[in-house]
Formats: sequence, C-alpha cells, structure tokens
Amino acid sequence: MRKAVGSVLIQRAACGACLQTNFGNRIEARTAQSRAPEGRLNLAPRSYRNSLTGAQNTRAKKVFRLIGFFRFCVEMGWIQRNIAQAQAVKLKYDDTQTPKALTDSQFETLLAAVQKLNGRTTDDQRRKLRGLLLLMRWSGLALRDAVCIERARFDRKDTYTTLFLHRAKTSHPVYATLRNEIVDEVFALANPDGRYLFAESVPQDERGLDRLVQGWGDLFRKLGLLADLRDDHDQPLHFTSHSMRHTFVFWALNAGLPTEDIAALIGDSVEIVARHYSAWIAGRQERLSERMLQALK
Repeated sequence: MRKAVGSVLIQRAACGACLQTNFGNRIEARTAQSRAPEGRLNLAPRSYRNSLTGAQNTRAKKVFRLIGFFRFCVEMGWIQRNIAQAQAVKLKYDDTQTPKALTDSQFETLLAAVQKLNGRTTDDQRRKLRGLLLLMRWSGLALRDAVCIERARFDRKDTYTTLFLHRAKTSHPVYATLRNEIVDEVFALANPDGRYLFAESVPQDERGLDRLVQGWGDLFRKLGLLADLRDDHDQPLHFTSHSMRHTFVFWALNAGLPTEDIAALIGDSVEIVARHYSAWIAGRQERLSERMLQALK
C-alpha cells in the first residue's frame, strides 16, 4: 500500500501540478505509518526516473522538479528528508545539446504554414495552434502550461497586459508583460468564452492531461515538418514546442534581461538557465564587452 501511494505521489509531483491539501495529508500519513528500510523508501523515485523517456535534458528537468517538490514537502514538515535527492535518482544535463531559437523570419514562416495543415486537423485546431505559437513565443510558457492557461490569468492595462505565470519559491507571484496587440490576437484565436483559452476542459487525471498535451505536441511537430525550417547552413531545423521556449529565452537575453529574471519567468533555477543557455549568455557578455570598449574610446 505504501509503495502504491508513493508511486502516485511521484507521478503527480513530476507533472508540476498544483499542490492540494489532501495531497499533503497523504504524504504526512505515509510518513507517520512507514517503517520500511531506507532502501525501500527510495524505490519509488528511482522507479519513476527509470521510467522516463525522451531527450536527456527533458528527463533531467523532470527529475529536478521532482526533487524540488519533495524539498517543499520537507520544508512544510510533511516528511523528514528528501527521498528524491539521492545520487541514484539524479540525472545529469547534457551540455552538448545546443538549444535552437527561431529567427523572426523562421517564426513568420511557421505562422504562415499553420493554414496548410490538413488531414484530420480542423479549422478550430489550426486557429488555436496559431494562438498557442504567439502566446508561447512572447511568454516563455511550456506547452502544458499554455494549453491549460486560464483566461483569468490575464490582466489588461492601458498600454500592456500582465500574465500571471506562477509563484516563485518565495511565494511572490511572477508575471510576464505582453503587448496588448499580441494578447488581442491570442484571444481572438482562442475559445470565445469559458475558463480556458485553448481547452474546453482540463482532465484531472495525469493520463488524460498527458494525452491532451501530447496531441498538441504532435501538431507542433507536424507544423515544423510542413514549414521546412532551415538553419544558417541550410540544414533542416528540428522544431518542437520547446523551440518556442528557446526562442523566448534568446529574445530575452538579447533584450538585456538578467539571467535571474529569465529563470524566474520560465520557472527554472538560475543554475539550469546558465547551464542550458551558456553559449547564448557568453555571446551576450561578449557583445556587452564590445560596447563597453567602444564607449571607452
């Protein structure tokens, strides 16, 4: 029974779902009742880690979120130690992978290809796909968060709109600032009413939510193939929904936003942002040094 409860906790924690009161009660009850040996307590996190599929950095990020979740549980006093912190559970990031950001021209090519999607793709899906592209390009939201975004998170001002992203570890809210014309276009492409912009409803079970997000992820990949994006060497550019997140980070770095602020916006640690986008950060520093040298002359 304890092992089954532990597996449920792992699955819910890994997806970044909001913490619920009964969720904390389950952990507290499991901790109070469990008398299993130390080794057995770590079986659930290791089993989850070994079940992950996909790219190395995607799997490493899921494990990082799992560790952060259990760190929160320790801070709340629900458990005594972080059972996901063990070296046997952690995954290293692959620094050899270079993130690919889209240029403005490539992004426009992508948008133009949306209407060319055919097969089983409906007009409603094509319209929402364009809205998701715009939202993710200018907010840095991951696909899961963008698909499940609620209308109430947007707060329109006179000249801009704020979008509530999440709460930082300090419990302070983190907002993205969007141009009103971008938000207007996103809303025009989304559901005309209802709680969610792009989903009729959000499944409460993880399998249902995974299927919802996977369906949109497949559309992103199909769109990338149809758009036939090319890099500077005329080689095919592998496009997925993550490409929009990379494009946002690249834009933010070039706009001069500090690494700490970018990490807060996309919900990652400074360490992860610095490691994953190290080449871009180094390039920004080189440009800054050149400008300072020019100013000193």
